[in-house]
Amino acid sequence: MLNFKLKLNQVDDNIKNVFLVMLFLSLKAIASEFSFLSSEYSFLKKNLTDTASQKIFYSSLLFVYVAGQNDDQTRSEWVGYQKMSKDTARYGDYLGTGVPGLLIASYQYFFADQNGGTKHYRALVSTALATYAIKYASQKKRPGESNDRLSFPSGHTSTAFASATALTYSYGWKAAVVAYPLAVMTGASRLADDAHWISDVVGGAFLGFLFGRASSLDENESQSKIDYMILPDFFQIVYRF
Repeated sequence: MLNFKLKLNQVDDNIKNVFLVMLFLSLKAIASEFSFLSSEYSFLKKNLTDTASQKIFYSSLLFVYVAGQNDDQTRSEWVGYQKMSKDTARYGDYLGTGVPGLLIASYQYFFADQNGGTKHYRALVSTALATYAIKYASQKKRPGESNDRLSFPSGHTSTAFASATALTYSYGWKAAVVAYPLAVMTGASRLADDAHWISDVVGGAFLGFLFGRASSLDENESQSKIDYMILPDFFQIVYRF
């Protein structure tokens, strides 16, 4: 019976892998058929492969690895709302749903700044797609008694950091001083709720930043001047987690 269950799990894993490959190929095919999606795909691909994005990606691997070595210790310090109250964590949970980001992006697009709104929408959608693709591929178990295997990366955290980064690249430090502390609070709330490991939160922060940045660069540039102002601060933010 045990061997049968193991074989069944292997079959399920194979089906999931085939599904992910088919999904990727389908999205690529759709992008080739519709000029809008094709241009979006090309735009993100260009910005996700520039020098700064490569540095961010390889740095994320290091940071996530180091964080992973402290998953159990960090959980013991945060679980049970030891460092954040349940009420405060509830605000972080809401911020990470993506609803506030979508509302802000809609206001930007329809009433204030269509270009900034477009970048914000792009950041949220691309981050969500990347987050869930990695979740289903990694199959990492959440902390505690949950049987959920969609722990890595934290979707709440990636969403919050995608919004914060899109707003920062559009409006500079005035947006950053508000948006990034809220993003950090969102990530911390996932630790307080015992919904994620610290490595999940760090991975989500990097992913949201990576796609938020790639979605926000101007069409005619591969690297923004604001990179030199924001990148050092971002790494410091993640380090403090």
